[in-house]
Amino acid sequence: MNGKQHDHPISDIIDHQMTVYGEPTDGNIKKLGKLMDRHRLFAWFENLAYPESADVTGAVAKKLAELQAHAKGSGWEVD
Repeated sequence: MNGKQHDHPISDIIDHQMTVYGEPTDGNIKKLGKLMDRHRLFAWFENLAYPESADVTGAVAKKLAELQAHAKGSGWEVD
């Protein structure tokens, strides 16, 4: 990965503001990027065994809900 456009879906969404999966998934991935460090986000994404957009959408929504609940429980304000 070199960080250029079309190199990786996560960098396309976060760094290049490209549409990859559409909304709400792209927006949720951006939110994950605020709750996880970059290395952790890429590692989590690479471990997904979901090739289809619908599966990625569900996995991203689930992870976002988990991290938001943890952050709120820790006293952080999150969207």
